Amino acid sequence: MIKVLKGRERRVLEQRLKAQYSAKIPENLEVVLQSKKEFRLTTREALQVDIESLNPQGVGLKIAKETKHGIMLSIEGAQLLKPEAKIINLSLDQAYSWVRGRNLDIKAPEGYVILKYDGYYLGCGLSRGEHIKNLYPKHRRIV
Repeated sequence: MIKVLKGRERRVLEQRLKAQYSAKIPENLEVVLQSKKEFRLTTREALQVDIESLNPQGVGLKIAKETKHGIMLSIEGAQLLKPEAKIINLSLDQAYSWVRGRNLDIKAPEGYVILKYDGYYLGCGLSRGEHIKNLYPKHRRIV
């Protein structure tokens, strides 16, 4: 099921993203809620197509999903929304470890954090204060 967030629903999501990450959704894009937990961005033109008849896996680019710990940005969501809060800058060695799927022993505020190396957003991790759990998708990891 696909639902375009409008009005109050969109504003609530925007407020949550601003509070959690200091991130802003581009005004020229539409937010689509898919399967009650997944947020995607798409253009208005893409929504003109009879999407339901195509039986798609998803419409647009997945930017985030709702979890029990809050909103978790996808790698593309972090790159597109350019969050300014909860950023953890990594060294080259830490970035290599991250994209290989390893957890990092770094002190960070609890909850979701955004990992970044040399200006590149590497995605989202879950901090427990003393270490960051790697949430990098397995199919994207470097072996």
